[in-house]
Amino acid sequence: MLSLFLLEVSPDPHLKPCEFEALITVAPDSARESHDQLYIAMDIYLKVHAGISDDEKMNICSKLKHEKLSAEVVRHLSRNLVFPSETKARGNVNRQRRMKSLLQENDHLKSFFDSMFLKSFKNIMIDVKEDAEEIHSSGTQLASLKKTGIHTLSNVAVYLPKLCS
Repeated sequence: MLSLFLLEVSPDPHLKPCEFEALITVAPDSARESHDQLYIAMDIYLKVHAGISDDEKMNICSKLKHEKLSAEVVRHLSRNLVFPSETKARGNVNRQRRMKSLLQENDHLKSFFDSMFLKSFKNIMIDVKEDAEEIHSSGTQLASLKKTGIHTLSNVAVYLPKLCS
């Protein structure tokens, strides 16, 4: 609700910078639906009140929590000419910090999936090796059967015809 109220009052040319700043600070961050809407309200206010001093702009813009902005709004902020350059630099630092955090999370996930893949791959290789050993021993048994013509199945002798070599 507060963010919508700020959007409503920000174009008012009679709203003084200290009053706008007070409206921003009066409610806690948790009361805001979106920090993106706060940015939009600030943007409108700064465009309508282009004549305010740099100090007043900084006081207003310092209330913006860059880490709570969407990536799209941070990109917009970096190109926004009405915001002081100091706030843009802080936004870029926060964006870089967020990107680094995402990359670290990605590395963590990559390590997790790599380890899962390696475990699965090792299990497959063990299964293949066991199958190969079984096939090899079966081949050895088959070779001995060709020579003797006898096959045992559950301790029962079964006579097979001798195969020509």
